[in-house]
Amino acid sequence: KITDVASIEYNNTKGATNDNKTTYTVVDNNIFLNPISTAGYSFLGWTKETSATYESTDATYNVIVTEDISLTANFAKQTFTVTVTAEPTVGGTVTEVANSVEYGTTLELTATPNSDYQFVNWTLGETVVSTSETFTTATITADAEYVANFKAIPLPTYNVNISVNGNGSVDKTVE
Repeated sequence: KITDVASIEYNNTKGATNDNKTTYTVVDNNIFLNPISTAGYSFLGWTKETSATYESTDATYNVIVTEDISLTANFAKQTFTVTVTAEPTVGGTVTEVANSVEYGTTLELTATPNSDYQFVNWTLGETVVSTSETFTTATITADAEYVANFKAIPLPTYNVNISVNGNGSVDKTVE
């Protein structure tokens, strides 16, 4: 029966919950490791000593310990896709956003109407999130698609009265 001490290092302390132990007593050569990620982080895998190669990408890792060992639980901040579009596309322009946005980020979005259009609102799915041309998103925690909605400014209408004075006629075609 071997009793030893194994030390565990958490590569990104913001990625691991605070209740993860860093030192384990090994009995019968086995320890079961199960890192728990905090919100916004994903577990990447276990590395050994100073190696960059993952020993395991499974969160639950059964380690058979036959000597002193140092393992690292590696975490990375989650990223999400945020798209920003105009509806209709001829209605105006919108802020361009990077393809990948980190968890916890907020974005400032701006919609600029083209001539003959006016801005209506910003929507996320079917929900109106702002009626201002510029607004700051809620914290990004998932993929999101923001739409700037525009509507055409109606053309003015005019009444035209045509009368004929004398002998003649007027073609009433309007273009």
